[in-house]
Amino acid sequence: MDLPCHGESRYDGEKCSIKEIAEEVFNILHVFKIKQPVIIGHSLGGYVGLELLKLIEGKLILLHSNFWEDSKEKKADRDRVINIVRRGTELFVREAIPGLFAPENVSKCMKDIDKLVSRALQIPANEVAAATAGMRDRKANYEIMNSKDVSIIHGESDPIIPTDVLQNQITKLKKTPKVITLKGCGHMSIWENRPGLIEAIEYLL
Repeated sequence: MDLPCHGESRYDGEKCSIKEIAEEVFNILHVFKIKQPVIIGHSLGGYVGLELLKLIEGKLILLHSNFWEDSKEKKADRDRVINIVRRGTELFVREAIPGLFAPENVSKCMKDIDKLVSRALQIPANEVAAATAGMRDRKANYEIMNSKDVSIIHGESDPIIPTDVLQNQITKLKKTPKVITLKGCGHMSIWENRPGLIEAIEYLL
């Protein structure tokens, strides 16, 4: 699937900013006359959702996503990913996607992992690099968290967003969001614990 900012007007082959992606989503909502949407943003989609709330009123659920800026270490990791995928995405994709799941879920979710790998390999390497650069360069969104209707669904064993880091960042907010933690789940509850995810979404809505 192409990135939402793919095209001459948005995509320069080097970086696809989160703000630009949000503007593209906003344009789609405008075309279909959708007002006050409920947004469920998974991972990068959550970053887009936070930017989208600067353009439109709505409710956002951050699904295995966060609201703070990358640490220096995380930015360095993004740079390494960019350098790797510029030489080809296969090695990165085949290692990265299983690593998003809780270790105990990898074997039982292997069919889903294989499908995700297959789909990810269809994305051009320069688009993966551009999206990674956009995530690296995004800024914190504490103000949106404090002023908008945002809740969080978190995986207890999420390797990307450790629970202690999430809890520490929440203490920096003036308004404490609703947080639902899914047990025995990593970064991919859509496949790891679909019933629990649906129940959590229904509760938050």
